[in-house]
Amino acid sequence: MSATAVERDEQLVFTPLGFRSAQILESPTNLVIERDGRTLTANLVSDRDCTTLHFTVLGFDAPADFDAVPYYHVKGSATVRDDRGREIPPHPRWHTGGMVHRRNDGSLILDWQLKLVRLESGVRSVELAFGGPAGEWTVNVPIAVVEPAGIPAKAISVSDEHHGVVVTATAVARSREVTAIEIEGDIVDEAGVDPTSRVRYLQGIGANHQRGLANELLMLRDDQGHHHLERHFVGQPAPGQRQVANFPGLPEDVRSGTIEIPFVVVQQRTEETPSVPVPGDTEVQFLGCAFTVSTSRTSGDDGPPIREGRPDYRGPRVRVEIRPKDNEAPKQLLYFSRPYVEGAPDVGMWMTQIAGKPPVVETPDPSGTSPTVILRGPVLKLLGPWRLELPL
Repeated sequence: MSATAVERDEQLVFTPLGFRSAQILESPTNLVIERDGRTLTANLVSDRDCTTLHFTVLGFDAPADFDAVPYYHVKGSATVRDDRGREIPPHPRWHTGGMVHRRNDGSLILDWQLKLVRLESGVRSVELAFGGPAGEWTVNVPIAVVEPAGIPAKAISVSDEHHGVVVTATAVARSREVTAIEIEGDIVDEAGVDPTSRVRYLQGIGANHQRGLANELLMLRDDQGHHHLERHFVGQPAPGQRQVANFPGLPEDVRSGTIEIPFVVVQQRTEETPSVPVPGDTEVQFLGCAFTVSTSRTSGDDGPPIREGRPDYRGPRVRVEIRPKDNEAPKQLLYFSRPYVEGAPDVGMWMTQIAGKPPVVETPDPSGTSPTVILRGPVLKLLGPWRLELPL
């Protein structure tokens, strides 16, 4: 069974979760099953891009090797079949699995989210089967057709390309209160290469990740010459860094508009890992970019854990900040996402960003005296602009 293609003329609606199919498949309610003191809860949604099946189990004992690792990943697999017995393949965009962690009350929870290809429209139930520390389970998850409430939308296709990156506007919805425009991007100079094997990966459109800082908001210029500033919007993860640019409602006689996206952000894979001294300022040439790496030390933090059930590091860190030599250069090194101190734990990395300033990354340094830091995970900023002239 292959992924069900989304037809270009598929009806869409704009909802608080973003652009969705006018008809989706989902569980009518959470499926809850109690057995031998254990409780399984599951729900399913199959929308434009994929099927998400999320399930948890409570009430089981810790595996023998649970405390030996910081993250306990379930070694087994989960299988999903539709009501005709066909196995639903995993979605190629996401890699997911089950994880066991301890809650605040000391009990364990298995938390597992599957990302699968989109279900065919006639499917009305799926069978979920999995095993592992929470026991062996085979359950049937009912499915119903749901029509999400929202603003009627239309599909469009307007693109621009620079640096081997294409940005496309794919849908628009209008009401008296809002003008919503869906945009997505892709690396096109590696055509035919599996996304997981590409040298570059698109991370952000007009922002480091999702736009939210004041200097990252887009501007829409309508066909009457008026400018409209983007309003913050939080959407759902989707392929192609798909996101929504959310603007105020426009006058009824506006028929078109233009968005300019000033830059995109990409991660680049490389085997090269420069090493720089700590503390200090070091001039570096790397991946065709010239920049200064500033490193310093920070003290530990006695604050509360960041997230329930996750390993936490509160000791000394090395702080890494990048300053490009030329802020107008078409390609700039923005930051390194995974700086590393030899012998340090692989958890406890922080990144912060303030509007108008580059991101700052801090990585654990338990000794507090490491003479160097290894720079991994380069993230590049590519300047445009990408110009999209849109029918509205």
